[in-house]
Amino acid sequence: MVGGFSKLIKHITEIEKPKQIRTFIDERYGKGEYLKELGFNSNKTYVSFRWTDGIKYYYRLDPEKKKEKAGLKKFFDVGQTRWDLAI
Repeated sequence: MVGGFSKLIKHITEIEKPKQIRTFIDERYGKGEYLKELGFNSNKTYVSFRWTDGIKYYYRLDPEKKKEKAGLKKFFDVGQTRWDLAI
C-alpha cells in the first residue's frame, strides 16, 4: 500500500473496524479503476443532475423547494458510480 487513499483505508479498518466501506466516484472526473486494486467492487452507477437557470448551476440537493416552478431546468451529467469494500 503506497498511496494516500490506501493508507487511509488501512487506518480506518484498523481503528474503526467497519464491516463495509462505501465511496462514490463522479464519472466526470474518472472511473475509479484504482479502487479495484484496493479490493473495492463497482456496484451501481447512478444518474446525476444539477439545476440550471442557463447561467448558474445549483447542486441537486440544495434546500430550495420547487426548482422546476422557479424556472430552473434539470441538467443531467454522466453520473456517479458506487464502490463498496467488504471487510
